[in-house]
Amino acid sequence: MRKTAFTLIEVLIAILIVGVVAGLVVPAIISKLHNTVLNLAYNREIQAITDAVDSLETVENKSFFNSPMYLTEEPEDSYDNSSGMFLKRYFKIAKYCGDEPKGCFGNKYFEYKNRTSEDYELEIKGSCALLKNGMSLCISPQIGENAISGYIDLNGPKAPNVLGRDLKTFTLPLKTKTTVVQVDKKVFNYCKDNPEAEDCDTCIIDTNVGGHKIIKQASIPPGMDCYEYLGDPKYPELTACPQNSRPDHWVGALVACREMGGHLPTMSELADIAKSIYPNATPQISAYEHLSSSSTPDICVAKSLGFDVSNEFNYLWSSEEYVNASADCVGNQCYSTARFRYFASGYTGVVSENRASANMFFICLQD
Repeated sequence: MRKTAFTLIEVLIAILIVGVVAGLVVPAIISKLHNTVLNLAYNREIQAITDAVDSLETVENKSFFNSPMYLTEEPEDSYDNSSGMFLKRYFKIAKYCGDEPKGCFGNKYFEYKNRTSEDYELEIKGSCALLKNGMSLCISPQIGENAISGYIDLNGPKAPNVLGRDLKTFTLPLKTKTTVVQVDKKVFNYCKDNPEAEDCDTCIIDTNVGGHKIIKQASIPPGMDCYEYLGDPKYPELTACPQNSRPDHWVGALVACREMGGHLPTMSELADIAKSIYPNATPQISAYEHLSSSSTPDICVAKSLGFDVSNEFNYLWSSEEYVNASADCVGNQCYSTARFRYFASGYTGVVSENRASANMFFICLQD
């Protein structure tokens, strides 16, 4: 019986094919893993910042407008005695750079628009530092109606220095004079019925709103590269990437919630939450119906979500993508937006918005 075997040429061809496939697949896998690591690091740092801000009241017992992180106007000289003091007290700093990012951040940054890079300038009204964990952080205090915000470079001064990848922006919910603390349910109910009582300047933090467990309060999501997650079975909500919207903040919200073991709320879940905030709304709130009639909101319920509805608009992303079916689509590139619900002092409603918008909040619900 004749024995058969691979020739040397066949073996070399097989090795060549394996090498080509590996060269195509391995870089994509490494890139996705790298982005996952960066996103996890970003979420940890944002949580550390949020915890530090919360401790201004819960630990140090400082009222909002006497705190160095809550200013009524910009300081005349520097931010050393506001956000600078905050950084030095709550973070392990390797180098403090004051009002200028130079020396703590990279020399040059870029952002990608329509698959081409453009120079990106950091706009700082606060203090910057290089942290001992290798990250760079610039943070601006709340000044009047401008909430605490800033930049995080997850690689420090090192490359790639690209907005939406290693460079992330963040904005914390705007704080008001009303303090949010945990109180006894009886106290909460008493204060709800007697809001003018002297001892009723507090609200209860209730993590269950509208029948849903809140695992992350309102914050601005990071901007992500949509194409890094398109086709990933973990994100079935994502079916198309906007043609001209990078970074994609809606995708950033999807990813952040999924990495916390939760999900971005559906339109129906946001309607349940809206019913809790506007208990006497007429007509009754539904998932897609706009409410234009006057309805007094429950301020404390809104504060449990991390925002204020007493005198401002708040926008919360939903998990529902909205693709303009009449637009010309090339592959997975379409004019794609996402639906959100807005909350104001007397009404709530539903709209769709460009996913590059950086002034939209998101919350995460428990799966």
